[in-house]
Amino acid sequence: MTPFRLSMMAVVGMAPLMAMAADIQPTSGLWQGQATLLGQDGCPPQMVDQMPGAFSENANYGPQQITFPDPFTPESFVGDFAWVKLGENHWQAAFQQSNQTGMGALVADHKIDLYVRSETALEQISVLQVTFPPSLAQMLGTSAPCVISSRVDHRYAGP
Repeated sequence: MTPFRLSMMAVVGMAPLMAMAADIQPTSGLWQGQATLLGQDGCPPQMVDQMPGAFSENANYGPQQITFPDPFTPESFVGDFAWVKLGENHWQAAFQQSNQTGMGALVADHKIDLYVRSETALEQISVLQVTFPPSLAQMLGTSAPCVISSRVDHRYAGP
């Protein structure tokens, strides 16, 4: 068998695998989501005390009508951010917000990873890091940046 023929057989044999590896197109329609606090580190006690309530019923949405572009991009779904495609069914957005306070700059760095798990399920992992000005951090009883990790499970609810 010639090298060319072997190469062609390999390509033809891989075609089903390549088709299976294509990006998933989420179904347009009604979607709902549920947020879960994954953890926190270095946050002031006052913020930690409020986190369970913030991730209760208030952190859920839906059902909400969503029409996804084909091919899928997250812009119509999760915020108006600059999304970068990192791999099959994996998108990421990162942004920073800085607010001047009377004690200095309060800086929030946010990173969101969005995974298309199936036509009816998406998973969003968010990491928010808040850096307090030193004098405010001291008042709040922390010396480290406050890091909050959360997950939102988005589920298709119907047409």
